[in-house]
Amino acid sequence: AERIEYLLLHGFTDSNCVCPDKWKKNNHNKLNAQMSGVNEEDLTKRKAAYGGGLVLEPRSGFYPDYILLLDYMSLYPSLIQEFNICFTTMKLAMVGNIITAIPIEGSEKGVLPKEIKKLVE
Repeated sequence: AERIEYLLLHGFTDSNCVCPDKWKKNNHNKLNAQMSGVNEEDLTKRKAAYGGGLVLEPRSGFYPDYILLLDYMSLYPSLIQEFNICFTTMKLAMVGNIITAIPIEGSEKGVLPKEIKKLVE
């Protein structure tokens, strides 16, 4: 994690950008409370509106059909590169009561996609 942080710091410096502060959950709650006009304590007391993922235990034995392996670790870097997802290419917008990050269309490649491309190649 520390190596990735230094890699990003160099990437931001090379792009003449200021690296954003580390984002903490506490900061996110404060920002959401300020933008929506709701008390911060009310936001943190809410329960999740969704359940956790279902994890199935594998069954041992012979499988005559194909077995599919999904590598989720490589899925996210691919999406970041494909849709140019980066701090430098997103803007914050209020949608209802929720703050969302909306990509800026037509922007040049962000720092994250550039750095991921360097690592993959």
